[in-house]
Amino acid sequence: PLALLNPSAPAVDPASLTLALFHFEGADGSNTFTDSSPVPHTYTTGAPSTTKLATAISKFGGASLSTSTGITDGIIWYGSLATLGNSDWTAEGWFYQSASSSQHRGLFMLYGDSSKVPVTVYLKSRILYAGIHFAAESFVSFSHQTTTPLTTFTHWALVRYNGVITLYLNGVASTATISASTKSLRTHSFINISLAFDVPGNIGYGLNGYQDEFRFRKEAVYTADFTPPTAPFTF
Repeated sequence: PLALLNPSAPAVDPASLTLALFHFEGADGSNTFTDSSPVPHTYTTGAPSTTKLATAISKFGGASLSTSTGITDGIIWYGSLATLGNSDWTAEGWFYQSASSSQHRGLFMLYGDSSKVPVTVYLKSRILYAGIHFAAESFVSFSHQTTTPLTTFTHWALVRYNGVITLYLNGVASTATISASTKSLRTHSFINISLAFDVPGNIGYGLNGYQDEFRFRKEAVYTADFTPPTAPFTF
């Protein structure tokens, strides 16, 4: 039959688009950080005394990721999530910042070769920032227009969709965006959660607070303003 000569492409398993997924559940003080994505990776920390699970504060479940402000705080996996190129993607999570700081405090970062940072998300003086480094181009950053609250869990998302990169804070899109067009990101060699640089080659610092739930998907989960999730992330 003709259908056998021209078979349709197999459907994409939605779960396979999830490249990293953390619920940050576990015992208080634990240094075990479970990646619940379909192909899980082992994340570790260079600061086990200050980067650990905490049961005192959480958005969902009974624990969250607690980090301090050191240059080795946060969790890390030495590897590439995927060849992102110029595809759509979404990085998102919940953060709880204990105090404001004029120094940047990291949420998420893809780190590449030659001290380049393809993607970074961080807080500075209660403003949410994101930075992007395209292949063979200069680093560019932008911020959200809304001041972030303190001592409460706040949802953030950075989305590439249809050639535009947008920051979302509690479901509200940033008025500033980055025109990505068909540009490809620089390649990356590892991922940090709760540690980030504010400019390429700078020193990264951890978040002074907590993160609960983190997800990275190779698709645009949000394409306009939305209501933040009311339950833990699924694939």
